[in-house]
Amino acid sequence: MNISYEGHHPIKVSDGKVTFIKVANSAVYRDFILSFQGKSDKVKFFDEHYNQLEKNKAIDWVGDVLITQDCLNYTRLS
Repeated sequence: MNISYEGHHPIKVSDGKVTFIKVANSAVYRDFILSFQGKSDKVKFFDEHYNQLEKNKAIDWVGDVLITQDCLNYTRLS
């Protein structure tokens, strides 16, 4: 899967693995969080053939590792 942020190179993500995305810009961080929550379209998700995926089918958004309690202890229910 690829994660695309407007105007930047795509981020390749491996299925079944935890992915950490580090950003050093608060506006970019906000765009990612809002997109992961489904409140913005600046970050998009694509399969390996660049067919767009729905956010809720592409990722399991758990939260920010630094501020979400027990984020790393998350167990997928489905």
